[in-house]
Amino acid sequence: MRIGIFGVLAGHWAVSAEHLGHDVVWTYEWHADSRLKKMSKFFKMNHRSIPLYGYESQVINKADELPVDMIVGSPPCIGISTGNPNSKAGHGANQGMIAFARAVQAYKPKAFIMEMVSNFKTAAKFKPLLKEYEELIGEGYDFIGPVLNLENYDSPTKRKRVFFIGFREDLGISPEVPYPSNWMTNPNWKDARTLFEEAGLDNPTEAEAVAAGRTHKWNPEWKGPFSCLLKDGIDDFRLPDKKPGKTMTAVGGVYIRHPDGHRAITKEEAKVLIGFDKDYNIPAGFSTVIRACAWGVPIMSLDNIVSQVVDQLNA
Repeated sequence: MRIGIFGVLAGHWAVSAEHLGHDVVWTYEWHADSRLKKMSKFFKMNHRSIPLYGYESQVINKADELPVDMIVGSPPCIGISTGNPNSKAGHGANQGMIAFARAVQAYKPKAFIMEMVSNFKTAAKFKPLLKEYEELIGEGYDFIGPVLNLENYDSPTKRKRVFFIGFREDLGISPEVPYPSNWMTNPNWKDARTLFEEAGLDNPTEAEAVAAGRTHKWNPEWKGPFSCLLKDGIDDFRLPDKKPGKTMTAVGGVYIRHPDGHRAITKEEAKVLIGFDKDYNIPAGFSTVIRACAWGVPIMSLDNIVSQVVDQLNA
């Protein structure tokens, strides 16, 4: 399967494509935001052979030269996420969804998958933008947009996302919601402790991890701008055994605690928790690594969902 990734982040979609044996032909990330441009640098460090474009026109102009069977990706959610106090319908980043639809119309792939925060589908203030997106993406495509709970798609943490999944009309395929499984009975589901142990990660003390720059020191009395997240106490952020943990977000992710509860997770644990290999190269401080991981969908969920869509396409 030849894939184009429109909204690559730190490499979540590319790693999933590698897991599934697909060929990534090109990638794109919105470079108007300096933070996303930094994510692109992390991507290039790990995927040097894959072309990366920073401007929509560069991607659109390659439609004849670099055809693909499927376009997938995560356009910027900065203007829609509930974690951004400045999110609004007119936020410039919101044009990323429209740009994704324009790329689909230019390439005419057999299928597409676009992931976005569920607020895009459920919040009233984004209904005009959603309508614009659906009208454009629906030109020549049959599509659905289910909101999925990703702990039922192999994620070790809770996360709710909308996935727009479409097939070209001439193929005669009616898209189906990817089949979920109950995490309690899903043989592929693994909790955080299991993932850390399978990855061969050590379990340093807080002092050791802080001294090495792998995490930050806990301050239960911290009164920063997002301290409201701790209303249920620090232990609410401890990764539990044998059930999904709290969502690792760019804001709240720095609070996520090791299952033993004695410290925050390390940078290596953050990567494994989202599905990267422990050696995936994100040379940055703790908070930036958390952001690089948390802005994307857990890779184990992408593996699950993308494989089901490809199966339906090839049936």
